[in-house]
Amino acid sequence: MPVTAATREALQAHVGAASLQSDPAAYLEKDFAALLETVALAAGLKLQPENVPMPTGLETEG
Repeated sequence: MPVTAATREALQAHVGAASLQSDPAAYLEKDFAALLETVALAAGLKLQPENVPMPTGLETEG
């Protein structure tokens, strides 16, 4: 399947999943991680944290 078609299907599934939420518009406005979670669920996977400290990018050196 071409990448564009696969991307379209993933986005369409994400919009469909949003309609099951209490506030679909707010769900669709979330960051990329919400889309990643939808794609993982469609693949039969459940995302879990790795429990590894991750910088936010807002730290100051010093």
